[in-house]
Amino acid sequence: RDSGPTFVRNAKGELAVSEIQFNGWGNKQPHTKDAKIAKRVAARLDLPYLKTGLVGEQGGVEHDGAGLVLAHASCWVNPNRNVGNESEIAAKLLSSVGGRKMIWAPGIIGADITDYHIDALARFVAPGKVLIQLPVEIDPDDPWSKSAYETYDILKSATTLEGKPLEIIVLPEPVDIRSRSGDF
Repeated sequence: RDSGPTFVRNAKGELAVSEIQFNGWGNKQPHTKDAKIAKRVAARLDLPYLKTGLVGEQGGVEHDGAGLVLAHASCWVNPNRNVGNESEIAAKLLSSVGGRKMIWAPGIIGADITDYHIDALARFVAPGKVLIQLPVEIDPDDPWSKSAYETYDILKSATTLEGKPLEIIVLPEPVDIRSRSGDF
């Protein structure tokens, strides 16, 4: 998912691949071959490959299919991926996925390999409808817990393109986690 193509359609319904250039999660992993996947898929399918100048991963962005785009700034407005401020990067991100309105939440830089992809926390399940996984309460010693609730508060204040509140479905965070790995 992270190094694969981002498929987009224009107003005529024609399919293309929009470049979101993979760089190994901010140059944290080798990625020479992975960085070529999207462009090779476009060539294999004989689709236009649209250069955007944007570096990142598809797991770091959510789109509701109706113009809303959601992301943690930590994995886009980050010098390990993109140069520029939040507004400049939002414009590129919106253009690359056909979005019209950006919803940014801060996220967390450097705590995991992804710089906190939004797809680990929240996903659009329909236009204007978002599912978010939350711990039962905020743990003041846990940056993930604090960031999750910060994102939730931002979503509660966000609106659709028509100005309607988002429909938010809260999914309780798992309490019985099988993995004992520190990074899971």
